[in-house]
Amino acid sequence: MKNKDQLLSKQYNKYPYPRPVKNIDIEIIKKGKIPIADPNFSWHLLWPELKYNNNNLNILVAGCGTHQAAIIARLNPQNFITGIDISNKSIIHEKNLKKLHNIKNLKLINDDFRSVKFNEKFDYIISTGVIHHLKDPGTALNFFQKNLKEEGVVYLMVYGSKKRFALNETIKVLKKFKFNQNQESILKSRKMINNLNDNHPAKLFAFNSTDMQSKEGVVDLLLNYQEKHYDIDTLIKIIETEKLYIKNFTDGSICGVTKFFLSDTKMIKKIRNLKYIDKYKIGQILNWNDTKIILILNKNKKNSVTTNKVNIKKCFFYHNRSVLLKIGYNYLDIVEKKSLKKFRININEKIKIDWKLTLSGQITLNSIIKTNDISVRKEIYDLFNLLIENKFIDFSFHKIFNYIKYIPKI
Repeated sequence: MKNKDQLLSKQYNKYPYPRPVKNIDIEIIKKGKIPIADPNFSWHLLWPELKYNNNNLNILVAGCGTHQAAIIARLNPQNFITGIDISNKSIIHEKNLKKLHNIKNLKLINDDFRSVKFNEKFDYIISTGVIHHLKDPGTALNFFQKNLKEEGVVYLMVYGSKKRFALNETIKVLKKFKFNQNQESILKSRKMINNLNDNHPAKLFAFNSTDMQSKEGVVDLLLNYQEKHYDIDTLIKIIETEKLYIKNFTDGSICGVTKFFLSDTKMIKKIRNLKYIDKYKIGQILNWNDTKIILILNKNKKNSVTTNKVNIKKCFFYHNRSVLLKIGYNYLDIVEKKSLKKFRININEKIKIDWKLTLSGQITLNSIIKTNDISVRKEIYDLFNLLIENKFIDFSFHKIFNYIKYIPKI
């Protein structure tokens, strides 16, 4: 490892992150806190072009932290999971969970994942909150590309640059004062944030985070040795340099743009004609909700459902777990859970849709539409294009199965 990457190893050995889960069954499964990265939970987002077949997958959790690999393994006993982390203490926490739950399908490695040689490639690589800590994130993406099967996908989470801007400026002050990762600096940095004006965006951001509740969280949030925050266009260029491409988004916090012009057909058309990199850049700014940018990547650009036109007539639809839908007689009310922003889409009274059936994931849109009126059918297609491009609903080219029935019994 390079010098700064060695400091990261030192940091996460002293302050393992995140705060470890002690019992997966009680804290995750019983409470229904299934991670979005779980392949059962999000198969239709990871592989919309493939029929559900979550079996015998080779999965890598690159930078698994204190519990992520064990949770994925516990939820997916039919797959094989490898968890790697530079922090020995984090791996010890993972091993404790492995022993507690008698997890047989989990291998744990204490190392920099970029240094590990594998004999087999992976169907699925999960990397959340990791590569933005590396001196050269491209080395991680290059590793993912080389160790990914042709139809494999990468679930990637990094920090965005917009919503964290004020906090990042405040962190520069801490660095100017030469705060480090000792108890005195932890207490002083927490006190400084607390003493900010109540409307200071850095204070609002920090105390919206559970990180301020523990010394490990304060170190990760405010005193990290190395951390980058990304404009989406910069991130895309790094990703594509390593021959990976955005396949999908999990929510609309980057790709959702037309929702800001719901009744303006000219603006919607103009947005749809933009280059995808420009559209996402605008989306990051208008949404201002990029605390975590979550991307699903793959090696083949033709499988991207964000940059290629989707034939929605043959799609199956499902609820997106990042929004709440209220269905009225001639309207849809949508609330984004992260931002609490509300949108209303008015619907022509001639459009009759069985929404429960439509969002069951079991039937195509064309099978549901009963009218032969060409203009009404066009309105329905326009409506569903609007819904999927803003991630108000999910879709797949195959039936979508309810993830709940695949959760292990406890």
